[in-house]
Amino acid sequence: MEVELGKSEVPALAELKDLCRHECTAERYADTVREFGWSLEHVLEDMKTPEMCRRALEASAELGYGHLALLHHIPFAEVCMEAIRDWYGEGRADLYEVASAIRPEVFDGKMADFLVAEDGRCLSLLLVHLQTPELWRKCAEHNWMSFVMIPWRERSQEACLTAYLNYPGMIHAHPHVVPQPVDSYYNVYSLCRLMEQMTGEKFTCGQMADFYGGKRMAVKCIEVPDGFLKDREVLSTGRKRRSASPLSASGRSRGSRNSKSRNGTTHPRGATE
Repeated sequence: MEVELGKSEVPALAELKDLCRHECTAERYADTVREFGWSLEHVLEDMKTPEMCRRALEASAELGYGHLALLHHIPFAEVCMEAIRDWYGEGRADLYEVASAIRPEVFDGKMADFLVAEDGRCLSLLLVHLQTPELWRKCAEHNWMSFVMIPWRERSQEACLTAYLNYPGMIHAHPHVVPQPVDSYYNVYSLCRLMEQMTGEKFTCGQMADFYGGKRMAVKCIEVPDGFLKDREVLSTGRKRRSASPLSASGRSRGSRNSKSRNGTTHPRGATE
């Protein structure tokens, strides 16, 4: 990004660029940055401080989007986060564009959480070690394009479930976006689709997470091999049995008789017991 310098700023910047290392003192750097914020670009990394970077941003505020380009020369996550909240919070810039100016190694977990929660596109800016299953799920919440930006191998069952519940039509139209292990094996994603088929109801991520984790769930009607049962509580047991397929855990295979518990609830065996 090109930045137009004023006449008074050129000498200060030229002087800083021509300094030998032994002439580079913290005081000299600080004075130059205070005079012209863009000179931060030529400050040695080990001489930069959070306060110096804040002064550089303040001194270059009149540069418009050139102000954002300074973020590339700031190695402190907390200072970059302050700039993000300032520009994005006031609606002066697109969040993805602001974040794109920051060096990838500067991002930390706190910034990653904020960026992806606000704009799923920001996932592509993060280093791999910051991309967690929770961030992938948040990314899938935004829109269809944010979901498909998640690396194919990293599309977790939770992220796929979030995308399916938010954009079922797109998942039906493009089933290949869901990794085969997620689609074929017993997990919270395949269990949700199975329960929709068996009950005709729609569920939330929270409901399916609880159900998959072993919590009973009340349904108005559920299909079993012998017909339909109404107003029942069902319990998932496929996770304990490590079933290899949602279909084999659906109660449609052998051993799928219905049994009544002592409290009168009926448990179709298999994926629902």
